[in-house]
Amino acid sequence: MIVQLLWWVSAFFAVVGAIGIVRFNEVYLRVHANTVCTVGGTMLLLVSLAIQTGSPKYLLLIIFLAITGSAASHIIANAAYESGVKPTDTFKVHGGKDV
Repeated sequence: MIVQLLWWVSAFFAVVGAIGIVRFNEVYLRVHANTVCTVGGTMLLLVSLAIQTGSPKYLLLIIFLAITGSAASHIIANAAYESGVKPTDTFKVHGGKDV
């Protein structure tokens, strides 16, 4: 039962993160949405697989994703900042409304 719950929660995070990647128009918000997909979606799915199979190899994948996902998000955000993209105080989703 816990495995199925983790599957549904990981699917929820993956869908919410994918919607965020499409809807957000600023690179920093898109990086955040990508991190939601990676951490919430993929890692919870790997945790459920580790519980279901009892195999430690999924835990190694979780550690690998935690390190590489954080590093990739930092590199993308740093490259955007170094190239002159400034973060804004308010952001607009597609449609032009302040959020």
